[in-house]
Formats: sequence, structure tokens, C-alpha cells
Amino acid sequence: MTNRSNERQVSLFEGEPVTLSRQDDLQRQMIEVRIREMTPERVKHAELLAMLFFIVSIIGLFKIAIAAPNVIVPGFLAVLVGCWAFHRYLHEALRKETLVMFTPTEFKVLRSGRWDVYDRHLKHSFVMLKHDKARKEREEQECNARTAQAKGKYHPPRRYYDDSYHMVLEYFGQRHDIATVFDEKRARAVIARLQTCDSMMDRHINMGESHALNPEEEWGTQPGSLPGHKS
Repeated sequence: MTNRSNERQVSLFEGEPVTLSRQDDLQRQMIEVRIREMTPERVKHAELLAMLFFIVSIIGLFKIAIAAPNVIVPGFLAVLVGCWAFHRYLHEALRKETLVMFTPTEFKVLRSGRWDVYDRHLKHSFVMLKHDKARKEREEQECNARTAQAKGKYHPPRRYYDDSYHMVLEYFGQRHDIATVFDEKRARAVIARLQTCDSMMDRHINMGESHALNPEEEWGTQPGSLPGHKS
């Protein structure tokens, strides 16, 4: 027999992006998704700040080492650890947040303090598109690579836009960008969550307003859920 004590019910909405299913004041089902991701521009910014931090730290270390040469080795290790920690901090602090909401009749995106509202009854779908600047970046890097190889100085370039994707709502034949995500794995997680929420809301409508989306109505108590939020 299966030992039920060793089992754990896995929620569809575990992990990122953080997701909460709840009911509003009128007892209508709602799903909120908080997308917090790096964009290619913010990744560039984070790497520039991390490089400046490294340079300033090295300069400071060598100034100290002039008077105390014995600190250069432990000091250099401390600089490396500090730069790594600062880089990690920047990739968390500089994430761009986008709040979206699903209801039985609407899909909403919060932009600059205002909700953009889309009718879910109209034909729509959620898709992931390569960043608009990816092709230009790739062509420029290929051109630079050929030049560098001719001089014997080639090294693989850092790709930003080619590793980034737009999360898009295709709404009655029109494109509406929701968020931009750096890193394909994270982008696929975001688009999968949006598609799942849309499907779950459709299922909820078919089941009727009196039905929960799953046996665990209060997903807000699980890891990866949002705290209570009033629209």
C-alpha cells in the first residue's frame, strides 16, 4: 500500500512567477500573477554596476596592500566573494515587476498605476516571441566575430537580446506585450504560467461559479503564493 504520509499535494501554481487564486468582494474567482524578471537592459545595467564595483574594490585593495602586503591574497578573495554577492543582489533587486490578473470575463495588466483591461470572451492567446532586437544583435555580433577572427582576437560575445523573449497577449489579431524576460528557461516558465491560468479560468467558467479551481481553494497559504491583495 502507498504510504500517504510520504506524499505531498503539488499545486499547479508552485514556484515562480508568484501566483494567487482568490475571490473578490463579489465572490468572483480571480487569479493574480506577479511577474518579476530581468530584462536584457537591466541585465546589462547589473553587469556594468558589478564591473564598476570590482574595479573600485581592486583599486582599494591595492592601495591597502601598499601599506600591508600580507592582506592582498585574503583581500582579493574577499573582493571576489563580494562581487559575486553584489552581482546576485543586483539580479534580484533590478527585476522588473508586472502584475496581471485573470477573472472569468477579463484579463488585466497593471501599467503605471492603471489597469489595461482585455475581454477574455474575445479570441486571444498567450505566446512567447523572440525579442525584437535579437536579430539585429545577432547580425552585429556575427559581423564583429568575423572581424575579430581575422585578427586572431575572437571570443564568444555576451548575448542579451538573443536570450530574451517577449510575453505577448495576441488579442483579436493584435499584439499586446505583457513583459520581457531574460533567459529562455525563465521565459518558458512565465508563458506556461499565463497559459495555465487562462486555461484554469476557462475550466472554472465551464464548471460554474460555485466550483473551486482545485481542491485547495486557498492557494495563498502555499509556497510561491502572493499575500492578500485588494484590487
